[in-house]
Amino acid sequence: MLGAAIYGYGRMGHEIENVINGTEGIRVASVIDISGEISNGSPDIVIEFATADSHDGALAYALERGIPLVCGTTGLSDDQMNAMKAASAKIPVLYSSNYSYGIYTMRKLLKLACSLLSEEDWDAEVVEAHHKKKLDAPSGTAKTLIEDMGGSDRISGVHALRGGTEAGRHAVTFFGDNEQITIEHHAQSRRIFATGAVKAALNMKTSPGFYSLDDILQPAD
Repeated sequence: MLGAAIYGYGRMGHEIENVINGTEGIRVASVIDISGEISNGSPDIVIEFATADSHDGALAYALERGIPLVCGTTGLSDDQMNAMKAASAKIPVLYSSNYSYGIYTMRKLLKLACSLLSEEDWDAEVVEAHHKKKLDAPSGTAKTLIEDMGGSDRISGVHALRGGTEAGRHAVTFFGDNEQITIEHHAQSRRIFATGAVKAALNMKTSPGFYSLDDILQPAD
């Protein structure tokens, strides 16, 4: 039974806890929030969905115990990303800006689309929407999608919308001559991110290294 430490006990932390409680082979060993740690036993892995301000503590927590880190915190600085990569020489580290299998699939589709649609003939725009309390804009997922498309030079613009309780919507539209193609993903709840993170934790590598979802997730059955 894999014991998970949930680092960050906000909306996503609670959702991860709910998913773990309904999943075989994993249990909640510890919960860490701003008030401290609630422990139910020694953790085997850390699942972190927190803020950039608290991320350093999550990385230190995993390093101190010599256990893997599954990180989904967005808005991290270059220094923080480099620190995770350095830590991956000692522990397994998985980082993804989005743990949804739908987004994982959308990324594959975008790479294919960009290989078929030339920059000269097709303009591209990215639109993302999230709830009004989301701190970073554009979202980490939008930045990842842009990287998959070849970088900021490939798009005409990125638009970040904030409002209400929107769980997450990402759309990329390619504008051609008298035609358009849109690839869109709409998250209907945060549970999809928690489910993906727990699945990743259960399939996490045991050897030190800096991993992506390509290394962890298997295609759907």
